[in-house]
Amino acid sequence: MSDINNAIKQLCEEKSLDYKSVLAAIELALAAAYRKDYGERNQNIRVKFDPKSGKSEIFDVKTVVENLPAEEEAEMLKNLYNPNLKENIYKNMRDKKKVGVE
Repeated sequence: MSDINNAIKQLCEEKSLDYKSVLAAIELALAAAYRKDYGERNQNIRVKFDPKSGKSEIFDVKTVVENLPAEEEAEMLKNLYNPNLKENIYKNMRDKKKVGVE
């Protein structure tokens, strides 16, 4: 067993915590740290942490859409590589959620 795994088990015993819950919290923290340093705000980052080896796998989960309307696809492609428009897109998405538009 690795030192990190022993430390996690010791922490769980001392604080009466569930081992799986602690691993889930570690994975969430690693995902947040990765997103902050290397990703973007809206990326769906998942981490699989192996406590026995101390290694982690990082995944960027994507949703594949087959039948995107042509109008939306054209808009997406137009804005894809324009960093100035990214903030406007996020702002529009936030505004729609505030009003309840989907």
